[in-house]
Order: sequence, then structure tokens, then C-alpha cells
Amino acid sequence: MSADPYNITLQAEERFARTGLDSLSLAEESMHRQRSRDLAVNLGDGSSKYFYRLLRARHAHSFISQITDAEGNTFSEPQGIAAVVVSYFSNLLGPTVDMHQPDLSYISPSNYVSDEDAESLKLPVAVSEIEEVIKASNPNRAPGPDGFNAHFFKVFWPIIGNDVCEAITDFFKHGQMLNRLKASFIILVPKSEYAASPDKFRPISLTNELYKIISRILVHRLKPIIGKLLSPMQSSFIPGRSIADNILVAQDLIHNFHLSRGTPRMCVKIDLAKAYDSVVLEFHEAALRCLRFPVLGIHFPLRGESGKFGHGN
Repeated sequence: MSADPYNITLQAEERFARTGLDSLSLAEESMHRQRSRDLAVNLGDGSSKYFYRLLRARHAHSFISQITDAEGNTFSEPQGIAAVVVSYFSNLLGPTVDMHQPDLSYISPSNYVSDEDAESLKLPVAVSEIEEVIKASNPNRAPGPDGFNAHFFKVFWPIIGNDVCEAITDFFKHGQMLNRLKASFIILVPKSEYAASPDKFRPISLTNELYKIISRILVHRLKPIIGKLLSPMQSSFIPGRSIADNILVAQDLIHNFHLSRGTPRMCVKIDLAKAYDSVVLEFHEAALRCLRFPVLGIHFPLRGESGKFGHGN
């Protein structure tokens, strides 16, 4: 270009090369941003050095160099670390047990899912419902085993939209899903800065985006129903309720605990996390059946690893 700056052909080639370079630079920046997991920075900021620093910091924070088991033995090789982690969480989540039919007679008929609500859960999914879920999805969440996050679905929706809608519609119609779509990564997130034992890590599951879309559709359909089924005492994770209400109630209850007069009283703190993790899925399924949830609403959340919902392995 310096030798012949008015050459139209060279100008066109330069514009084409610049366009390609900009596209590659944006793709590289997008990759660094996703790996850095900084969701507050927008694409186009060009902070590659900043992303690299975040990436190194995240890697140093999340990397498990060694771990100590319950007996105090320390392991630093990958095989030993994996064995300790698998053993701990297998015991925490509870072994497979033969469970007798639980007594659910305490569940009041007033808490049953009404026929109208049950039908709303089984309605065929509309394309607009799928598109609404995708538009509301965070585009930069970590992807599952397929490597695609919501950003990919949004950008390439004109190309893949029909196939995605067909797959989701088929699931709601037949209750079947390929095992590869239900695959997930299990990631250990440290609870503290110096996590050295398995109990200091929190496991999270990274699922495929198609699986997430189906889950969100069911969640959106459950929102207007769930408040009718749960006790008013359940104040968290329910739209329109706040966990702060329970904090105020607890404060009022223990306000006069220090006084010697009055009826003897006691306050018990329960480890809810481990209690919930130890509940077997068969009990959940029996409770959902007792509440008269439709089959799809029972088997999808509980039998994500089965080949066909309704015929769980």
C-alpha cells in the first residue's frame, strides 16, 4: 500500500485482512474473558493482559495441589487426590439403600397439585417459550461438556433455532433425551482461600445448554404453582417470600432465652446442607407422586442419568 496507495485492489485486500484480524482478536478476547470468568467486563474492552491476570488468579485459587483425608493423610498426586474426593462425596451423598414405602400421610390434600396446574406442566412447549428462556439466559456462564454456552445459542439462533426447538419439543412430547445431552462436568469450588480437605470444597455441576433450557422451562412453569404447595414457613427460594422473615422470627424467639423465668426452652441448629444431601431420590419421587405431580415433572429432575424418563436405571 505504501508503494501504490491508490490501488483499489490492494485497498480491498487490506480491508479484508483488517476485518479478519478484528474478528480473530474479538474471538481471542472472548475466549480469555470466558476463561477469566469476569462477567463485569464487556467484549471490546481489549483487556487481554487483565484477563490473563484474572485467569492465572483463578487457576491458582482453584487448583488442588494436595488434599488431606479424614485420617490426616495428605495426597499430592492426581490419582490420590481424586480417590479422596470421590470417597468423601460418595459417603456424604449417601450409599444406595433399599427404601420401604415412606409414610406420607401427613401431606394434606390441600397441598396436592390441582388438575389444572398439572395440565399446565404438561402443555406442549411453544417456540416463543423456548426463545424467551434463551434470551433471558446469561450468555457468559460456563458451558457443559458440549462446550457451548448461551452466547453461542443467541448468536447462531437463526441457524440452529429450528433444530433446538424440535429437540426440546420432542422431549416434552415423549420424555426422552440422549444420554450425551444429559452429561455434565462436576467441578469442585473451594469454599475458603486455603481449602485442604474435601469438606472445604463445594461441588457444582456444569450441564449442557440444551439441558439447562429444558430445566428453565420447567422452573418457569413451576413458579406459579410452587407457592401453593409449600408451607408458609418455607420463606426462602420462593417468589414473593424472603429468608429475612425467618431471621426476624428467630430473633424474636431467642430474644428472652437468657432469662431464667418462664418455661424451659432450647434452640437446636441443624446442618441443613448435609441433611438435604443425604435424602435418597426414591423419597423425593414418592413425595412428588403423593403431591400428584405429572410424570414429566417427577422424572426429569430425579432421573437425569436414565436413558428414558419413566424407566429409570
